[in-house]
Amino acid sequence: MHGTDLVGDEEEGVGDEVEAAEEIRGLAVDTGGGGGLGLFDEILIRDAVCWNAMISGYVQSGIFGEALGLFEEMRIANVLPNESTMVSVLSACARSGEIEVGKWVAGWIEGQGLGGNVRLVNALVDMCSKCGSLDEARSLFDGMQMRDVISWNVMIGGSTHEGRYKEALEMFRLTLRSNVESNDVTFLGILRACAQLGARDLGNGFTAADMSGSP
Repeated sequence: MHGTDLVGDEEEGVGDEVEAAEEIRGLAVDTGGGGGLGLFDEILIRDAVCWNAMISGYVQSGIFGEALGLFEEMRIANVLPNESTMVSVLSACARSGEIEVGKWVAGWIEGQGLGGNVRLVNALVDMCSKCGSLDEARSLFDGMQMRDVISWNVMIGGSTHEGRYKEALEMFRLTLRSNVESNDVTFLGILRACAQLGARDLGNGFTAADMSGSP
């Protein structure tokens, strides 16, 4: 498949564009970026879907610097980012420690009036917690009107990542009082905190509750 396939009938173009984006992402993941970049470079007119596919592929391959560099190229090309773009960029920031780029994205989220977007705020909380700004992450978390299990998991994981294990346990207690059902990621984070604190009985209790399906 070649970039020129994207030019033509509007409906066919849209279908080809989605297909190309999926191929770009898949090649980027499978080849560590190189294969996807080759196809990406063939596309003459790139919209956010194509840019997102390549950025996401880099992030999934663990090539965070290249992902952020491509995001900068996207901005220079005056292609407007969207929610998917920013989730990938925040993930790259969280794993590379590029908090300044993350702050730019935070400003973008606020400017776009997307502070209520759970997916975006979850990614922002994750970025802050992994970049050493756990208190800022907690402030963002506390300001969320809606939370899902990922919201709780990133706070528990962030607290554990920063060595604030008692806060992770307290966050889990709050999770139990919420209407959100915990999952394997939740319990993995808590068991790590228990292991560090030597809270063996508490950890065993969580494991039993998990296996029995009890709240």
